[in-house]
Amino acid sequence: MSYIKCKSCNLLIHCKNNSHIDNCYPNWNEASGLIFCYSCGLLYSGNEGMFTSKQLNKERYARCKQCIQNNKIEKYAKYIHNYKKLSSYDEYTIHKLSLNKQLEYYVEQCNYDKVMETLNAGADPNYVRQMTINNQGERGVFIYDENGLEVPENDAEIIQPKSPLRLCVFFLCNMLNQEADYQTIYCIAKALIVFGANKIDALQYYKSLYGNNYGQNDLWKKIYELLLPRTPATTT
Repeated sequence: MSYIKCKSCNLLIHCKNNSHIDNCYPNWNEASGLIFCYSCGLLYSGNEGMFTSKQLNKERYARCKQCIQNNKIEKYAKYIHNYKKLSSYDEYTIHKLSLNKQLEYYVEQCNYDKVMETLNAGADPNYVRQMTINNQGERGVFIYDENGLEVPENDAEIIQPKSPLRLCVFFLCNMLNQEADYQTIYCIAKALIVFGANKIDALQYYKSLYGNNYGQNDLWKKIYELLLPRTPATTT
């Protein structure tokens, strides 16, 4: 059975339980009343002057003056990082992710310094990205099991760039790559291998995409050679 986490309260719920998501308002409860702004998360306590009496009468739907002024009407989603939209994450949201997801993100962004930062902090170079599903119009909601553990993406046919080193291999075919881009991919791939990334898996993935060939770019060739098994030195 598959579960997702509510982007408003982080509760683990069955992936088809739309009623919870539709009716989750952690910004208000019977005992305390309004806790924070419906749309931006501004705390009510200490900011009472930021809420009009008309809005306070709306209880759980109360928005602060700033949100009204900016016509901000969407519901505040404190745990939006449970919904995979990595390309649009800001730095504040990225740091809510696990180290492994941060590593995945920074490899996607070809950010060598951040990749090294996450690896040195303990990120798994063989992390298999978490499975996602479409839910309620959301693209890529992370899937968990009943214990709240990540469900890894299954790839029996080796067709998805589901690991950091596979991502490096996948990015080789970007026609917009410049020499500097290949250099960054090379450095990231080398770092991942140093930290223990599975070269055999990445080589199989490479061959599934490109066969035994490599582009004319010398750095592409160097990246391919990184994945080849080392030949033991011989003695005479």
